[in-house]
Amino acid sequence: MRNRGSLNTPARNGNDLNAGYGSYDYIENSYSSRSVSNPYEASAISKKKRDDSKKSKSSFGLLLTLLSWILCILFFTLFLLSRRQANEANEKFVSCQSVQGEDLNDCQNRNHALKIENREIANSVKNTELFERENSRLKEQVETLNGSLKTSQKSCSGNMSELQNTVTTLRERGEALSSRIDLLKRKIERESYRDALDVFGPSPHQVYVEVDLPRDSEKDAHLAEDKFPSFVIELFPLKEMPHSVHLFLQQIYHGLWDDCHFVVNAPHILQAGTYPIEGPDKGDDEKIKQFERVGLDIVHFQEYNNDFPHTQWTVGFAGRPGGPDFYINKLDNTENHGPHGQSQHSLEEEADPCFGKIVEGQEVLERIFAMEAQQSNDWLMINPVRIRRARIIEMDTVKEAQEVPHLSEMHA
Repeated sequence: MRNRGSLNTPARNGNDLNAGYGSYDYIENSYSSRSVSNPYEASAISKKKRDDSKKSKSSFGLLLTLLSWILCILFFTLFLLSRRQANEANEKFVSCQSVQGEDLNDCQNRNHALKIENREIANSVKNTELFERENSRLKEQVETLNGSLKTSQKSCSGNMSELQNTVTTLRERGEALSSRIDLLKRKIERESYRDALDVFGPSPHQVYVEVDLPRDSEKDAHLAEDKFPSFVIELFPLKEMPHSVHLFLQQIYHGLWDDCHFVVNAPHILQAGTYPIEGPDKGDDEKIKQFERVGLDIVHFQEYNNDFPHTQWTVGFAGRPGGPDFYINKLDNTENHGPHGQSQHSLEEEADPCFGKIVEGQEVLERIFAMEAQQSNDWLMINPVRIRRARIIEMDTVKEAQEVPHLSEMHA
């Protein structure tokens, strides 16, 4: 390997002045420096300059890129903000249009209402004019009526004393008629008591009633072949209910209840009626005519005693005036059949006469209570039960009654 020498070693000849990494002039062991040309150093410097230039260019490009992105983001943000503001402005515009439309509708409705009010006001004005004319006409009529009233008052004041006298007279006549009616009632009761006492003797009186019920092998086993189920009515004392007791005794005494029937089986009563009679020559109204011809069909007034009300098993006359039908109370009918119990009648303060009570044979009547009736047809029995005969106990005879004039034919 060739020794290129040292920087401090003098050159051996003039041809070796450029040996090594530098170029020196050696003159007598001294030298002066010359410009050195080092290709590696120049290349490094040039490379550094190029790198610095590239770095500067790269920084500038990055700065330009960042600036462009920032500007894009800024413009996009501005675009979004402007878009949002445009949407809000559009919504406000639509809302304003809606409000304006509603306001316009309200104004139109208000305008229509004002037109209607104007027409109503115009009609009111017309009506007011008509009212004023009518009011003036009515005032004139009122004045005329006041004049007539004053005239009538003067006339009435003159007749007032006469009217008061008339009312007093009518009241006195009413009281007199009421006292006469009470006197007639007492007279009827007294004569009924007298006749019943003479014919039937003193109380108590009992009536034996046989009914034609279908035979029951157990309940009628004690009866002979010619006997029928029966019950007994004990009449109230003559002194307490003389007219009603006397009428019923006379009906029984003359055999008027023979061959009549129990026809109504209502929940509260069992009623015996004077119809119908069996036979080819007998109509449905023939039996009631038998009662009427002898004057034993009705009571002459609604006799009632508060001490003998319509309790269970008592007997009373049906109808107003009562009779000849009678009924047996299945339960306590004091309120319904007593005074003020039947408001459908003109004299609602009256009551049905209650004149006796069942004392024997309730079980026979209960057999009739159990028989079927038509609820839709006033509780008429489907199979009415015939009254075979009715007799006064201890007076088992029948006396034919004589016909008497009808009440309408009497002089009074």
